[in-house]
Amino acid sequence: MNLLCEYAMLCRGGGCKECPLNTRDGRLDFIPAHPDEAERIIRERAEAHPEQTYKSYFLERFPNARMGLEGISAPCVGVVYGDAHKPKTCPTMPCADCWNRPYKEDV
Repeated sequence: MNLLCEYAMLCRGGGCKECPLNTRDGRLDFIPAHPDEAERIIRERAEAHPEQTYKSYFLERFPNARMGLEGISAPCVGVVYGDAHKPKTCPTMPCADCWNRPYKEDV
């Protein structure tokens, strides 16, 4: 688990006032003051609320789909979801990285 990515995902979700990492005055000084506790909170929240990826979204709808060697389906994300969902770095981005990007419904 990449802790910084999970922290960024947590912050993108909004709800800062309810966030256990936020202090009363709205500053995030909890993290440097209590790094071990902050890490525990981030990990617990990430496990409880995983971010949906193109791969997880696809597998929810097609649980019996055959996955290739890299753990991805054979077609390109662009073939399955449309070219608007392909990253700008395609075709240089590894397919597994592309399938594991956060899913965006409206592109």
